[in-house]
Amino acid sequence: MTCAIAKQNSIPSRKDNLEREKYNTVYASQQVLTYHRDSRSWCSAMQACIWGNQHLAIVNSETLNLASEAIIPDGHMAWLGGSDIYSEGTFVWIDSQRVSAGYQSWGPGEPNNHDGLEHCMDAGYQGPYYWNDSPCDKSFNYVCQIGTVREVSAMYAVLSFSDTIPTYNSRTSFWNAKKACENKGMRLARVESEEEFKILQSKLPRNSNEKYWIGTKHEKCAGITHDQLEFTECTSTSLPYICEVVSPYSVEVSNESPKIHENDNLQIGCTAKGFPLPDVFWYKDGERITEQTDPNVHQSIGSASAILKIHRAQMGDAGQYRCYATNTAIDFELRVFGLLHIEGRISSY
Repeated sequence: MTCAIAKQNSIPSRKDNLEREKYNTVYASQQVLTYHRDSRSWCSAMQACIWGNQHLAIVNSETLNLASEAIIPDGHMAWLGGSDIYSEGTFVWIDSQRVSAGYQSWGPGEPNNHDGLEHCMDAGYQGPYYWNDSPCDKSFNYVCQIGTVREVSAMYAVLSFSDTIPTYNSRTSFWNAKKACENKGMRLARVESEEEFKILQSKLPRNSNEKYWIGTKHEKCAGITHDQLEFTECTSTSLPYICEVVSPYSVEVSNESPKIHENDNLQIGCTAKGFPLPDVFWYKDGERITEQTDPNVHQSIGSASAILKIHRAQMGDAGQYRCYATNTAIDFELRVFGLLHIEGRISSY
């Protein structure tokens, strides 16, 4: 069995995806794992991840396995990026690294190639922490992955085109377009790298030769078409324009796995990007941390950031914390968060 990856003419926009499904996205070990709820075969799931500039998850560490466990709901199964489709009995990740050469979390008795038909890796059969082999043509949800160094804001942009919304002034000058977006709580869609240029191009309306105002890092007025990015005169030229909001991304926890002793003081920062700037909050055991939940454990909220502060720690303060980020681009239930696991140690001094 092999998977044929088809070329996609346009990448689904974040808005298109939000209309179709709910996301759980977790940041851990400089990786981003996103759980997708549109069931597919293993090959189709791999293709969907590639179309989104990602790949099926390579869960090759305890930290990443805990992260995937945090986003796969109990009772559900999700494809991961391992298979033995090229050599029976030898599971490899999609980057060709042998699964057996590193961290593993197979469920008891797995992989067992039941009836000689199970060649693709999933999580959830015996709980989201454990792996299983299943027939590759089964339809499961799936987990995609991308390294944080490859993230750009265009991947998370929700776009609005002025020439598709009747209430907008469809064509105007650059400065009026910029102001119109700001009046909507948005901004002109931005292109600050070649990668973002390609992503935005892929989201332009099909079969259209129109040019749209966008923003760039240059102090010039720019228009984008299917073919190119052009700098043009700002005031006398009238064009339609693209506004955007950017859902939270690049959630970063300053120390993902600190160790504490009793009576230690600890501060852990969390930051996120997006537009509008995200609100960032710390949670433990599903509850937002406040001075009412524990007077010795609280958080300081800043601009797109929050600092978790633990004063005179007790062993009960150990455990898993989540740093959530949200803004007007998404529903909070989409759950974009970073993981923090605090290990408690009995003092030896």
